[in-house]
Amino acid sequence: MLFSVAFSEKPSEEEAIREISLKTKSVLPRKIDLTLIFFTSHYKDYLIQNAINITLSPKNIIALEAPLLIYENKIADKGIVVICIKSKDVQLETSFIKDGSSETIEVSLRKMAKRLKGYKTLISFLTPSMNPFNYQTGVNLALGKYVEVLGAGYRVKKKSSRIINNKINEGISCLVMGKNSSIQHKKIRGFLPLGKSFVFTKVDEGKKIILSINDKPAVDIYKNYLEDKFELFKKKQLFQLYPLGAKGKDTYNLLTVKRILGDESLEYFGIVHSGQKGRIMILNQEELKEDIKKTLTEIKKQMSPRLMLIFDSLIRRESLKKSDNEEKRKLKNIMGKDVKIAGFYCDYHMALNKNLNEFIIEEGNLHLTFWEK
Repeated sequence: MLFSVAFSEKPSEEEAIREISLKTKSVLPRKIDLTLIFFTSHYKDYLIQNAINITLSPKNIIALEAPLLIYENKIADKGIVVICIKSKDVQLETSFIKDGSSETIEVSLRKMAKRLKGYKTLISFLTPSMNPFNYQTGVNLALGKYVEVLGAGYRVKKKSSRIINNKINEGISCLVMGKNSSIQHKKIRGFLPLGKSFVFTKVDEGKKIILSINDKPAVDIYKNYLEDKFELFKKKQLFQLYPLGAKGKDTYNLLTVKRILGDESLEYFGIVHSGQKGRIMILNQEELKEDIKKTLTEIKKQMSPRLMLIFDSLIRRESLKKSDNEEKRKLKNIMGKDVKIAGFYCDYHMALNKNLNEFIIEEGNLHLTFWEK
């Protein structure tokens, strides 16, 4: 695969895409097989679509609106990022799923995967109208638990544009990579467990409510840990600073608490089962820096990436504050000038946890994908 990554902050869609097209054609002057586009709400989706078709005419287009973008070593709250890919020997298939039921997702993914031989990676982008847990069920039924499954989406009930080829709608945009693709996925954690271990004794997984922890009201876990700081914590809704961790084989998957209910249960986002062990978690910036350095060093030994596509977390950015900008500069410094970097911020991530052989949906972590030439 050959890659071109370009960014523009020009005020109009036509000007921005024209600037991006000039940069792209200096790298990929001919056929473009896939164009990934991330854009902020300042731009209209149909004008981006028209401009891209006229200037670059890619075979496939996947685009999504995002609140923040990543380009090389900076974070942008306005602009358009365009990744163009020429894939001589790599099979790829794009699809758009409008109905969010698990049955429709299963059927659509089966049809898409059937057109590819030896498919390896599925990357999906979900709008707020789509239930990620229905997607999880559909993926498991259609593809099993042996394909590299990645994704990102938004929970907030607002319009979030998606373009796939010549369609603009709410739904799920899917990209399946098949033969000869070389993509690695890594999750950067940074959250460390605090205090004593506990047990999620009763969980309503359908309603996403933790009813009890250690056979006591779920909220007690925060009351006991925070003590006299609990009321301020509750008033300011600081749950993202102390997510809960559901223990897997050797790691913790994050559970974001959304609110305390009247019966002192906790509404959450993520995946946890009754009887699973857990801990309170906190973001440790020193641990995060070490994890980033170690992960990127290992990747550079294993492969020769030319593109790093980042799926970052809005909750995580709130916790890191200014350190988030420093982190992006560090990522670029470690990867070097030969690796192009692009990405966006989302509410949640989806990935296959190979150690647990389970599909995980969570908020708060940093997900990196490395694409080799």
